[in-house]
Amino acid sequence: NNVIQSRCIDPVGQAYANLYPDPTVPGAFRGNNFVANQSTPTNHKSFDVKIDQKLTEKDKLFGRYSYFFPKAVTERGPFTNPLATGGFSGTQSGESQQAVLGWTRLFSAVMVNEARFGFGRKNARIDPLSPAGSAADTVGLRGVPKTSFASGLPTVRPGGFTAPMGTSEWRPQSQAAQVWQAIDDLSYVRGTHSFKFGFDWKRYTNNQLDIRAMEGTMTFANNRYVGQQTFTGLANLLLGNVTTFG
Repeated sequence: NNVIQSRCIDPVGQAYANLYPDPTVPGAFRGNNFVANQSTPTNHKSFDVKIDQKLTEKDKLFGRYSYFFPKAVTERGPFTNPLATGGFSGTQSGESQQAVLGWTRLFSAVMVNEARFGFGRKNARIDPLSPAGSAADTVGLRGVPKTSFASGLPTVRPGGFTAPMGTSEWRPQSQAAQVWQAIDDLSYVRGTHSFKFGFDWKRYTNNQLDIRAMEGTMTFANNRYVGQQTFTGLANLLLGNVTTFG
């Protein structure tokens, strides 16, 4: 990018424009395009533990615990700068745990009872790739709320550009879901008939945090609005002509 020297150029707009990288595929026939091949690593940790115990000739007990923890970069944008990836880039993690306990009781040759209890929990979240804390001051943007969720730069969207610039406005997100379940089955055989009785109890909770644009978002349209003298989104960005903000 060539830094534009002019008194009418807004310094914040110039700082955002400079975040766009130069084309990597120049040429008259292919156009001024940017092509990238970003790394999106994925790491998984998991294990299972299972125990079977014969308590008596009529009682059997088993237990199982499973753990799974994936971590990956998701929805990676094309640009390398963690403050301005050009997409919904984030680091996704999701800790999943499950515990099961079962007891089988043989009352007689024709009657058996199976009791099971289970608990499952998944705690998933997506954090932005940018470092924690607002970086708005680094581009000269003042008055941005310093919330506990702040990370990177507020999002700007110049009209005509596919990728927004700044940190994704849809990060962070988190979800903690868990379920408790108890099941009891009593099986009984009488002559040529089989009977089964029991119950199934379940309790489910789901806590979500889905926030948007904690540092704000701005758009710069390709249309001429009041106070704007250009039909180009990037030019409006350089002039500081904000179309909408929120």
